[in-house]
Amino acid sequence: MTPFTCRLQEAGGPGVRLAVTGELDRATVPRFERAVAELHDPGHLILDLDELVFIDAGGLRSIVDMARKAERAGRSVQVANPNTMLRRLFTLTGLERSVELLHD
Repeated sequence: MTPFTCRLQEAGGPGVRLAVTGELDRATVPRFERAVAELHDPGHLILDLDELVFIDAGGLRSIVDMARKAERAGRSVQVANPNTMLRRLFTLTGLERSVELLHD
């Protein structure tokens, strides 16, 4: 099992890139949300999910809620490197309308 981590990476431009690894689920969502809160409201946040191996409804809800709050505040959240399962999940649930998916 891949341990859950969040780590800052170079964004290659304005904003912040946060790499999320492991499983984003009911047990890890609070740690994920704390890690994002510690970023002190970046204008642009890229969530790199290349090494995310599992996400449940709570993890999805956390990402979507974060994106909606950011949009209302004039900021943006994008999801980079979603694997096939994540892309399909965002498409089937219609969440790709709330969160922009990047394919780095």
